[in-house]
Amino acid sequence: MLSGLLLAALSSGCNTTYRVGDGVEVQTGRKLTGERSGKEYYTVTVFDLHMFARPTTIRVPASDAPQKLYFRAWNDHNISHPLRNSAFQIEADGKVLKTVVLRTQNVAELFREYSSYGWGVAGGEIVEVVVPSQTKQIVLRHTTGDWYCWMEISDISLGTPPPADELVRDERSPVARTGTVTCDLRMISVADGSGVGSATVQGSVDGLAPLAKDLAAQLTRSPVRKGEPIAFITLRNRSKSALGSIMADEIADKVAGALIAARWFDVKERIDLRAILDEKDLDTAGIVKDEDVRQKLAGVKYIIIGGVTVTEPRNQ
Repeated sequence: MLSGLLLAALSSGCNTTYRVGDGVEVQTGRKLTGERSGKEYYTVTVFDLHMFARPTTIRVPASDAPQKLYFRAWNDHNISHPLRNSAFQIEADGKVLKTVVLRTQNVAELFREYSSYGWGVAGGEIVEVVVPSQTKQIVLRHTTGDWYCWMEISDISLGTPPPADELVRDERSPVARTGTVTCDLRMISVADGSGVGSATVQGSVDGLAPLAKDLAAQLTRSPVRKGEPIAFITLRNRSKSALGSIMADEIADKVAGALIAARWFDVKERIDLRAILDEKDLDTAGIVKDEDVRQKLAGVKYIIIGGVTVTEPRNQ
């Protein structure tokens, strides 16, 4: 019988398309954000509950000349089932362009990005793929490895390889929660993108509860009528750090909780738009004009957008 963790990891839905920049899109069944690095990982192949493998597709702008596509490749596995060898093929128009073999030689190399679940990535090999001219997409297909282990790719870019010194290896200590955090929020009308309220506060990263209550109190002073349906949009991590990613999620949850406790708004489930928007656009009021975004805002009259900036001690 599959464990609850494995059932949670498997997916029965369709692949989702994510924009990664330079006109490149990734269509995959799963995306993870590293708890410590803030790095985004896209699974090479997702197995659904019927054990049907759904490969990942990378779409690129068509070019009259061959193009070089780069990404990092990782073994991703549970600490109790370390996978030392796995492989996937890169295909275009039914032809194999390259086979990528991942060999994790040292179990201690496991990078615990998902520490609460005991999962992590190891390796980080830079892969270069020459995409043929006029080719608009390549397919990544799992070929070797146990089904309970995964392979991930990250740092996808067209024409520019990731820095060679960025290999991530053994990092077992948790993210240090020290420093200050600044959070600014805006309440936006879904109808026209106009601002109807705002809140800003600065505090310690280890004192989020009072910070969240202060933000919630400021938002309830807006002219919005009591009982209106609102939803948080995933906050922007302006620091682009692991701690910033953690703070963005925790502050959104705590402020939403404080608003629910105040019984002023009808607070809906938080909406994650990172699958259809770039990170830099998450705190932009104009997102309500995006048709893909509007589809996710059904039943919501106002959204709360914003971001967090974390200042960590220099010696961290």
